[in-house]
Amino acid sequence: MSRHFIHVGTGDYWRRLSSSCLGVLGSHQVFNAFTLVGLESDGGPTTIRSPEQPLSEVVDKIDAENPTVLLAHPNHLHAPEALELLENSPSTKIIIEKPYAIDKRELEDLTQAMTNNRNRIALAESFLASYAAPLMVAAGLVAEDSFYRTDQDSLQPIAHMSMVEGCLEERVGKPLYALVNLVQGKGSDGSVEHRNLSLVDSRLGGGMIQDMGHHALAPLLALDGGIGDLEVIDVARAWCQEYVTNACQKISGEHVGESYAQIDLISTKGVPVRACVGKYVGERNQLAMTIVGTKGTVLCDYSGRRIAFSTIGYEHNDEPFPSSAEWLMECRTGQDAYYPVLRTAMEGADGKHPFKFDASVVALRAQRLLLRALEKKDDGERTKYQKGTPHDQIFS
Repeated sequence: MSRHFIHVGTGDYWRRLSSSCLGVLGSHQVFNAFTLVGLESDGGPTTIRSPEQPLSEVVDKIDAENPTVLLAHPNHLHAPEALELLENSPSTKIIIEKPYAIDKRELEDLTQAMTNNRNRIALAESFLASYAAPLMVAAGLVAEDSFYRTDQDSLQPIAHMSMVEGCLEERVGKPLYALVNLVQGKGSDGSVEHRNLSLVDSRLGGGMIQDMGHHALAPLLALDGGIGDLEVIDVARAWCQEYVTNACQKISGEHVGESYAQIDLISTKGVPVRACVGKYVGERNQLAMTIVGTKGTVLCDYSGRRIAFSTIGYEHNDEPFPSSAEWLMECRTGQDAYYPVLRTAMEGADGKHPFKFDASVVALRAQRLLLRALEKKDDGERTKYQKGTPHDQIFS
């Protein structure tokens, strides 16, 4: 099927992530025409949109055949413009980057819209669709006809897939607890000064709970059979002093979203989960999830898109399992690393899913949890920390 891919947004997301994978998306015939839309040009061919112009009007003027619009612009525009497109551009399919909603009203409107418009809206979530792909393989959650099985641009196994697929339960057993550390302090990933104001202003969906919380919770929620559904118990938030000083040049301090958060949750199966997310933390980037179970431990190294198990001596599919010192599977990295994220979302908008679950449904569940986390009020004065403070010392 032909598809005209319309990318809305010319900011950091476009420059660092989506622009680099257009070639591989096109080579796999995921789309056959492309238009970049923004308030200003990124230096290349761009359809310029005025700030007050309805997005449906822009799409209509492009006169695209089978348009799919990716909303990768400021946070507070995601849900409203998705709903406007649904109403006024009936042939358009829509992909929304996180956050998908910045308050409960938007969440309920979006939930209803997705229920009423199946196969028209998809939610993109990079950790679920790319970084955590090896974990999805181990959990046996990759669909039989998935591009992950056939496309070497997506997944590059170190060990043969059959050695790992479906082994999570027998290697880990019943989960006892899970810890997610997504904390960054190095390079451009460890700061937000180069990104738009909606990443900072809490009124616009800013703060690290909305920015990184999706990545922390979505892969866990996909493991519904093992972990169970989640509920927020407690939230502790903190603000980097240097980050606040910079943000206060543009907005009032009371509206500056948190730069670090520690979210404690409990699953319906009694599994405690702690998710630590933030920037300006430590001197390096830590992107990992650990699940400890009755039989062993799985470590998901998101930075390397790979997994390993701590237990040894098992066999899986009648093959000896490698020792814990060996990484069992990794995703291909490089300039096209964001390709599986956009392909998963585009297929989802067509009603096809590379996993044995609907990634958009999982992403929406994560969004609901994060808005509940934001409802938790801070007691007393805000906790402050200096740039580079290790995250385990912020609240000590």
